[in-house]
Amino acid sequence: MKKTILIILTLALALCACIPALAMGWAYTPDPAPEYTVAVTKLDRVQTTTGTAYTPVPDKLATTGQVVYFSVRITDNDGNDVKGDIHLGDLEVLYIDGSIIAATVTGAHPTVTASIETATPADQLVYNGKLIVITGDTVTIDKLVFTRQNNVAVSVDIADGNLGDLSRALAALGMTIEDVYSGRIYMSDAALIANFGQRSRAEATAKWYADADAEVKPTVPDLPQTGDKTGIVGFALIAAAVFIIGVKKWVR
Repeated sequence: MKKTILIILTLALALCACIPALAMGWAYTPDPAPEYTVAVTKLDRVQTTTGTAYTPVPDKLATTGQVVYFSVRITDNDGNDVKGDIHLGDLEVLYIDGSIIAATVTGAHPTVTASIETATPADQLVYNGKLIVITGDTVTIDKLVFTRQNNVAVSVDIADGNLGDLSRALAALGMTIEDVYSGRIYMSDAALIANFGQRSRAEATAKWYADADAEVKPTVPDLPQTGDKTGIVGFALIAAAVFIIGVKKWVR
C-alpha cells in the first residue's frame, strides 16, 4: 500500500510540476511587429469609350464555367507593396493582366484567399542590442548563458557578474533563479522567437458564392488551455492518494 501511495504522489507531483513550464511567459516585449494590409477585390470587366476597364463588384456571385476577375494587393505599414501567398479554391487562372487576374470557376465554392505571415528567424533574434546566440543546447542572451535540455532551461550563469547581477538580469526577463533550476522556463527555438522576435500575419478572402451555399464543416470542440489537462490529472492523483491514506487510517 505504501508503495502504491508513493507512486501516485510521485506521478502527481511530476505532472503538477509541468504546469508552470507549459504556461510560463516572459516579461520582455520586443519592438512592435510590422503590420500588413491585405485586400482581395472582386471586379467586373466593362467596356468604356477608352477601352476595357475593371470596376469593383463586392456582391458578385458566379457559377461553374463563368469567368471572374479580381485583384490582390498586400502592403506594409508604409503602403509599400509586398509579396504574400494566394490560394485559389474552385478557380483556374486564365490570364494575368498587370494587377488583374482572370479565372474560370471550376466548382461550387470559388474563393480567393491572400495572406502574408512573417517571423524573425532564430539566428536574428536581438536583446538589448545584442544578438542572441543559440549553439545547440546553449543559449546566450546578453550576459546570461543558459543550458537547456529537451527545450527546457536547466541552468544559467552570467558573464562578469555576481549572484545579485544574475538575479537582476533574470528579473528583466520575468524569471528567477528558482524558475530556471525548477525547470519552469520553456526555451525551445520557437519559444525564443515568440519572446524576442516579431511575428505578424494578415489575411483576406473573397468568394463568389452565397453564404447559404457554404460547405458545412463539423464543429471542432474547444481545446483546453495549455496545462489544463495536466493540472486536473495531477491534482486528481494527489486527491486519490490523500483519500487512500485516510481510508487506511480509518480502517485502523
